[in-house]
Amino acid sequence: MKFKKIDPLKDEDGFYNNVVELANNGNTKQAVNLVMKHIPDFIRVKSPLVTKLYNVTGNVCLYSGNYALAIDYYRRGLVYCEKMNDVKNKAMIISNIGTAYMWVHDYDRAIEHFKQAVKILTPSHKYDDTYQMIISQASLGVCLCRTGKFTEAADIAKLLEGKSRESLEDSMSIVCLFLCTYYSNVADIGKTNEYIDEMMAYMTRCDQPLYCSDDFEGFLEFLLDIKDYANFVKGYSIIYDILQPLDSTMQERSNVVLACRYCLETGNDDALYVSLEELYKYDCELKDEENKNALAGIDIRLSFENMERRQETLIKKKEKLKIKANTDELTGISNRLAFNNKFDKTFENAYKHKKMIAIDFFDIDNFKAYNDTYGHNEGNKCLSKISEVLSNFSNDKIFPARYGGDEFIILFSDMTVAEIREFAEKLRDAVSDLKIAHTGAPNGRFVTISQGIASAVPNESIKTWDLLRSADLNLYEVKQKGKGGIGCRAAERHDPR
Repeated sequence: MKFKKIDPLKDEDGFYNNVVELANNGNTKQAVNLVMKHIPDFIRVKSPLVTKLYNVTGNVCLYSGNYALAIDYYRRGLVYCEKMNDVKNKAMIISNIGTAYMWVHDYDRAIEHFKQAVKILTPSHKYDDTYQMIISQASLGVCLCRTGKFTEAADIAKLLEGKSRESLEDSMSIVCLFLCTYYSNVADIGKTNEYIDEMMAYMTRCDQPLYCSDDFEGFLEFLLDIKDYANFVKGYSIIYDILQPLDSTMQERSNVVLACRYCLETGNDDALYVSLEELYKYDCELKDEENKNALAGIDIRLSFENMERRQETLIKKKEKLKIKANTDELTGISNRLAFNNKFDKTFENAYKHKKMIAIDFFDIDNFKAYNDTYGHNEGNKCLSKISEVLSNFSNDKIFPARYGGDEFIILFSDMTVAEIREFAEKLRDAVSDLKIAHTGAPNGRFVTISQGIASAVPNESIKTWDLLRSADLNLYEVKQKGKGGIGCRAAERHDPR
């Protein structure tokens, strides 16, 4: 089956429709391959379509009888829609997990999942008449009937019968199956016959027979249960005609099993013999298909594992690049880019909560002379040692960074002016205690630093520029007075020019 070539990331709806159409027409392998090929790209761009792709792949596996793999895809979809806070698709996947349990007759777990899906959708009444809500309610009703909980089922029957035919159309197969089952069990013959006729009519106009095939099979089984053989024969003929072009061995086999039961109950030995021959043929095909599905399942799992490993590698690489981009290569502390990002966020938070913020600009006194005397290699060592001192002081209120050359900058948040001044003195003493020889220093012996500090509680008058400019001017004044000191004043407004 061929489609017009599209760019999946540019036309997500077109891509999804292609996948669904492939699945609806029985081209399940092609549908799954298409998803496997492109889902890493959708994950990379965090597309909401990822959930729907996991879901449709789960559906394909479900209709192929591979329940374990179907649940695996559904679970992956659940994890993704949790990340995206996607309520509607979360309910859809939970409901489909319920369908998987229903198909293997684990009705208690199916009921649990259908109730959870309904609960998720109920608070927002915009989902009341949606396909997903109706599917979940009707499927819940079927399971309640099959476990003898007719009182609960009665509420759902009343609810669904109150909806418009238009809103029920796409989910008519499961709705009719539920209502037939419910009214038959409460001995309402008139209503039972009404919904039998409704289902028979829907079977002839259904445009997604593969997705409704299990409902149709359940309906045929229901007709055998109530011994309505005339409608069984009509219904069987309709389903046989619509499933033939889809080449769905599993569904065809299920229908042949029902044909065998019909022949046994009606005593038609000749037809039974023919049906048993067909059953043997389908069993052989299914065995072969089962092996292929197992291999395909292994390939798909490996494909996903490889994809997840690639994703983890990309995330780690991205994280490393982010760290590298924000780290000063020489000293290992944060660089100017990291400081700017941190400063903007901290300033905004301080403005919002009316908290103190401050900047300490400092540099190494006569550092050019140090390089000229001891060489650039020793200069780099000097910068690294001072950076190590800064790293030891760093915490959630003190953010140091190398600004460039021998200039460093420290961002203070939620500290008093007295605390900031005390810290500046500790930093000055810690650098002095390193006793890095520097004959060109102001004291003629060891490396010293000069510091300019500006503080403010941000308001409409004081911006980030004002703090930076004020700290820089304070540093300049310290240097003019002889270096090695600390200049600390409130930030003032400055012209950005």
